[in-house]
Amino acid sequence: MIECETGKDRLAQPLETTDAIIGHKTGTGDRNPRGRLIGTNDIGFVFLPDGERYTIAVFVKDSEESPDATAAIIADISRIVYQYIRRD
Repeated sequence: MIECETGKDRLAQPLETTDAIIGHKTGTGDRNPRGRLIGTNDIGFVFLPDGERYTIAVFVKDSEESPDATAAIIADISRIVYQYIRRD
């Protein structure tokens, strides 16, 4: 999972400039009859340099946003969780 190449614009994106290590697995569903992706997902684990670690899962169902905007929402959630965990 650490070597995952898909979905780098999701959970992994806000961690790129940190020393955190992320292993994750993405998922993207088909489109429903209204043309919306039925699911855009990313689940993973994060190892921080100080030895702390956490798991995170974000599942977005039937997003009315574009795929890029939905990925940005997932990245924002990842950033917020990382900032909360790293608060001093």
